[in-house]
Amino acid sequence: MNAPEALPGPAPRAPGRRRLWLALGVGVVLAAIATWAALWRWGLPPVSAGPPGTLMVTRASSAPVIDGVPDDEAWRLALPSAPFERSDGRGPASRPVTLRALWDDEALYVAFDGDDEALVATFTKRDEPIYTEDVFELFLDPDGDERFYYELQVSPKGVIFDALFPSYRRDLALSQRFTLAGFDARVAAREGGWTAEMKIPFISLKYAPHRPPRAGDSWRFNAFRIDLHPSGEADYMAFSPPIRPDFHALDRFGTLIFQ
Repeated sequence: MNAPEALPGPAPRAPGRRRLWLALGVGVVLAAIATWAALWRWGLPPVSAGPPGTLMVTRASSAPVIDGVPDDEAWRLALPSAPFERSDGRGPASRPVTLRALWDDEALYVAFDGDDEALVATFTKRDEPIYTEDVFELFLDPDGDERFYYELQVSPKGVIFDALFPSYRRDLALSQRFTLAGFDARVAAREGGWTAEMKIPFISLKYAPHRPPRAGDSWRFNAFRIDLHPSGEADYMAFSPPIRPDFHALDRFGTLIFQ
């Protein structure tokens, strides 16, 4: 018998292909490490959140005075939000935060109240990055389509930040040049914390379905509190926890219902 022919072996791989696969492998590993590092920083394992909450917006018989102190009779009639939670969804907020909302034919009014023994606020100009320090934040998506949503903030110094995003985090620099006409926010210090009031004129909310809203209308929204400690550590608190480190998590927005 003739000896069987040797089966052909695999063709040698080109060095370029080996380098490509090695680079891809390293990239996958590095991406995995980065993902796990982020999860570790926010807490492991990931959590599943409940459905986003709802806040009733009370119809005001008279507009509150916007002076940073929500002590008008209208505010006493407004229903408080559910307690804020940690932004990562891992339990209650580290400090109490209260949110209330009112409306009339002219504007939406929002009041925040948060505990804080050591306020950190160094910025003095509109649209500076006050979101890196102590701040109250409000996001509004009036028609709920996750396009053209507003981000409104105020610091303990009364510095405001306003932006309009055409879609998720799009055109950050352009968005920050937006100015919401008539937007007013005032703050006040109290023993052991601070308060804030916002006035948001409906006429300036171009993408709201009705201006003013109609009773029963609902908008998507979220609200946050950042508490920066003198040590540089920060606590992140949310009305509706985004679960991931992203306040722009549009799928986690709650609902405002105009009474």
